[in-house]
Formats: sequence, C-alpha cells, structure tokens
Amino acid sequence: MTEFNIAKDLLIKEAYSLVIYKDGKIIMTSKEKGLKPIMVALAEYREEIKGAILADKIIGKAAALLCIYGGIKEVYAHTLSDCAKEILQKNGVRVESNRVVPYIINREGNDKCPMEKLVENIEVPEDAHKAVLNFISKQTRK
Repeated sequence: MTEFNIAKDLLIKEAYSLVIYKDGKIIMTSKEKGLKPIMVALAEYREEIKGAILADKIIGKAAALLCIYGGIKEVYAHTLSDCAKEILQKNGVRVESNRVVPYIINREGNDKCPMEKLVENIEVPEDAHKAVLNFISKQTRK
C-alpha cells in the first residue's frame, strides 16, 4: 500500500478530520474541525510536514493555500473545492478527492465558508497564512 493510500485509509477508517503522513510515520492526526488542525501542523510541525502527504475531510481554497505554504506534496480530500484543486495542481501538488464541489459551504449550509470568503482575493500562500492567523487572533479576543 502506498503512503498516499495509508494516509487516506487512516482518515476514513479512524474518522479523523486530518492525517499528515511522511516516510512511513504519522506526523499528526486530528479530529477537530475547520482549519485549526492545519494551523497547528504549521505551528508545531513546520519542518516535518515539508514533502508530506495530507489527508483531510474538506479542502477549500484556504486549506489548499496553507498546504502549499507548508510544503505538502500530496493531498487527499474527501470533499475538495474547484478552486482548491486548481491551486494545488498549479503548484505541483498531487491531489485526489472523493468529490469536487464549486466551493466549501459554511456549517449552517446557507453560505460560503468564512475561510473561503477570507481568502477569496488571496493567491499567495504566505498571505493566506497571515490572513488566517489574523482571523483566529481576532476570534480568540472576542
């Protein structure tokens, strides 16, 4: 079984929201929602995740830009947005998904995900990382 398939299987069988796998080892798993797991990976495992495989339940544009920022080389998403797929492929990241959707919706199911809106006009991975950090810091101050 390939490392890509190991990461994908772990995500599905263990009901994780995120799995990061590299060189035969699990770097990180999470069951938390949203971008928090990817942000934790960038903060705590920045060097280890370079060249890794990331499997996630949902990858939208913000998550795709963060994957590129972190140097992820392969991505599996159960649900992937059109924009995320395009960004990942354009940046040489192998990507596979169970389904592709026009965009990621919010948890209420009535609008675009706030993170999709946040990075709507951002194309640079570093800028996306800064925008997400800024958004999170504002949320924790409330």
